[in-house]
Amino acid sequence: MRGPSDLAKLIGENGIRARLIPAGDAATSMKAATALGVEISRIVKTVVFIDNEGKPHAVVLLGSRRVNQSKLAKLLGVRRVRLATRSEVAELTGYEAGGVPPIGIPIDTIIDSELAAINGEVYAGGGDTSTLLEIRVEDIIKIQRPRIMAVTDTSSIDEKSI
Repeated sequence: MRGPSDLAKLIGENGIRARLIPAGDAATSMKAATALGVEISRIVKTVVFIDNEGKPHAVVLLGSRRVNQSKLAKLLGVRRVRLATRSEVAELTGYEAGGVPPIGIPIDTIIDSELAAINGEVYAGGGDTSTLLEIRVEDIIKIQRPRIMAVTDTSSIDEKSI
């Protein structure tokens, strides 16, 4: 299993301005926001889906938003997508669910267009559920090279995450 030290190495290799922050329990967006004392609008989550053809996709989005799975499937050109199980997340990304960073994951990655439009730093999974990554959105895009797609309903609030 990979963790914060692997993420620190990736940050160093890419020469970006990012930092890892010990945060106690940061397994959900609300817990992360509370731990840091920031608005939930500054929290980012990475959610893994598997399509009906068995291909995994990581979606990076604002912590208060929920992926519209029908919209995602349509944009991917598949019939449906489902959330990956905790064990699938670990197997596919190398990180435990709740701590998956938005960079350095070896699967197809999509960043929601709402998040891609944000300038400045956000906080994301830092390699485990007790570490957060402070990173600029532009650096997520630079390192991960995700596809940018509108995959959320902007009116949706993910009550489970917050």
